[in-house]
Amino acid sequence: MKNFKKILQVTFMLGAIVTSCTDYERPEFTVDKPESIASQELINEYDGLKSYLDTIAYPNFKLGADLVLSDYNAKALVYRLINNNFNEVTFNEGVQHGDMVKEDGSFDFSGLESLFEITQSNGMSVFGKNLISNKQQNADYLNGLLEPIVIENPVNSNSLNKSGLNDLSFTNWEYNMGADVSIIDFNGLKTIKMVSGANASNPQDLNLITSDIPVVQGHEYEIIMYVRSDSEGTGRISFEGLSNNTPEIDWDESGTASANFSTDVKWKQIRFKVSDFTSNTIKLHFDFGYQPNTTYYINLGSLYVYDTDAAVGSNAVWLEAECGEYGADWVAYTSDTNVDATPASEGAYLMVPDGTKPTGNQGGIPAQNINLKFVVSEAGDYSVYVRAAARDGSASSDSFFVTVDNGGWTDMNNRGIATTPFKWFKVNSYPLSKGSHIINVAMREDGCKIDKFYVALNGVAPQITDSNNTIIGGQAENCVETGFNLERTSSEKTTIVGDELNRWVSEVVTYSKDYVKAWNVVDEPMDDQNPYEVKSGLGMSAQSGEFYWQDYLGKDYGVVAFKKARENGNADDLLFISDFGLETDLDKCRGLIQYVEYLETQGAQVDGIGAKIHLTIDSDKDNIADMLQLLVATGKQIAISDIYVQVLTSTPTDETFQKQADMYKDIVQIYLDNVPASQRYGITIRGVIDNNSNSSWLPEEELGLWNVYYIRKPAYVGFAEGLKLLKN
Repeated sequence: MKNFKKILQVTFMLGAIVTSCTDYERPEFTVDKPESIASQELINEYDGLKSYLDTIAYPNFKLGADLVLSDYNAKALVYRLINNNFNEVTFNEGVQHGDMVKEDGSFDFSGLESLFEITQSNGMSVFGKNLISNKQQNADYLNGLLEPIVIENPVNSNSLNKSGLNDLSFTNWEYNMGADVSIIDFNGLKTIKMVSGANASNPQDLNLITSDIPVVQGHEYEIIMYVRSDSEGTGRISFEGLSNNTPEIDWDESGTASANFSTDVKWKQIRFKVSDFTSNTIKLHFDFGYQPNTTYYINLGSLYVYDTDAAVGSNAVWLEAECGEYGADWVAYTSDTNVDATPASEGAYLMVPDGTKPTGNQGGIPAQNINLKFVVSEAGDYSVYVRAAARDGSASSDSFFVTVDNGGWTDMNNRGIATTPFKWFKVNSYPLSKGSHIINVAMREDGCKIDKFYVALNGVAPQITDSNNTIIGGQAENCVETGFNLERTSSEKTTIVGDELNRWVSEVVTYSKDYVKAWNVVDEPMDDQNPYEVKSGLGMSAQSGEFYWQDYLGKDYGVVAFKKARENGNADDLLFISDFGLETDLDKCRGLIQYVEYLETQGAQVDGIGAKIHLTIDSDKDNIADMLQLLVATGKQIAISDIYVQVLTSTPTDETFQKQADMYKDIVQIYLDNVPASQRYGITIRGVIDNNSNSSWLPEEELGLWNVYYIRKPAYVGFAEGLKLLKN
């Protein structure tokens, strides 16, 4: 066959040379034509493929070509070849989700726009594919929507004291008597959980009220939180200490103010500013009593109130030991009032466990160090205080080392820390510049407990101890999470994926409805290993462009897709589902039929089934007939789609190509013999032209009706002879 191609090229070149010479005289002799030339002339005597369709008896029969969009839109050789031979086009590349959804989620329908202009002018129909598939999706965009929310809290100090929530005591916080309000661990993060009662109907029927928040009149404060609910809900934040305590607010910076905000299963950021203070403190009321039996969640780490006019940093800094960076030899303990005579701040502290045997080398062992970073808003002399204790009040557990900014170490031995209760002690004074600094702590003795530090300008300390050693000080700045991930819940992912499926199907069908009257809505849903189940990508290595909608929506993803296509298209559109390998695995065929039955029990309307038949010259044709009989029994329109026949060799012979031609003819005959005329949608050829790597989804071999030089092959004859049967 390769020699045959070369003969054709040489023949065409000689013909071009001959016709360009006007004074050429024909010699008086004759030769026999090579057999290859004679065979090609017989092939070329065939008319265009669509001429063999009986357009009177079967006016709606579709003879389709499955192409790359750019090849057709270029309006070159491929365009003319397709128009002369087919009455419908569909595209395996160029109009899929991955082609038309950009990285920001917006749509690029320019390829469709060009296509529709062309097909409208030449009368070619367009079969839309594929609305929903697991291949050729913009998987990067879709997966990006499901990634955790990255929380970046402000660098400013949080004016909201959350210590009563962090230690679960709700000290200085209030909520309705009998209300279901608690602090839970939600995906590893502390979260406020609030559940409205069965009779809730007013905002105040479920509310949580903060402790006093100090404010500076004339300054502007920003309030931030992330909130979600287990179903659609409603909430607001009202106030104590504003000139209007129930203002209308632009809650999510959308540009529109309202009395309340909506919630659902997706995390939602609430972010706004207030400034009309009537005193030096305010309180926030989280009001969620609008409706009964709804559960709300507020992420505690992202709950923030800060002065936008304040300088970054502070001249009075509180630091928790367990919120710093500490080495592996330190152990964080939860405060236990049965063991600890006084509670630890935030309910936790660090201790040197027995057997550690600190080296006493003042910071030389990273595993025995604590690093506490902080920022001061102005330069000056600062005093450093520490809240510490010794296990069992032992003098052999009462010491450690401290330094600031990696300067000289202070030995905290014999400083009166040989006590069971946590107590405050002054470490030393240090001249600090405005900006960032660090306190370093090193182990000295087993059993030493470190709870909290305080850094104060000019040695001015608040009351940090009393006769019972119970004062634990203000909220620590280093426990505020400035950067963390807020994980999406499974229900949130389901909602996000469902919204995207709805948006994609609605937009592309609406855009195309004047030109596309038939769609492949769901492509390749059935699992090859479990043919009665929809396939899944769980546990598989993700391939480029792969996204499994059904892993988030379950098998109802098909229900949603069909309903949206019907809702946004034309009333008489034909909506198909398709899969491959149905002829080689009849259980997969039966599984697809069962799935169609399920879709229709859920209110979807499926008009047709497409059998994607990928064959070789040796495929078992009996299985194809069995498959078609199963599909016909559904009463649906039946299409043969994506058909190609592989020769399975890089050196095909004339015999090989004849087998390929016979297979193309036989497929048409089997289709006509087994599918009643009323159920025949048509046949679509995927292997139109031998693949020259233009399509990433076809094997690179001679599987088409034309070769790479757009010359008809014996397969063309086989297919044409099959189509002739339509007129018999």
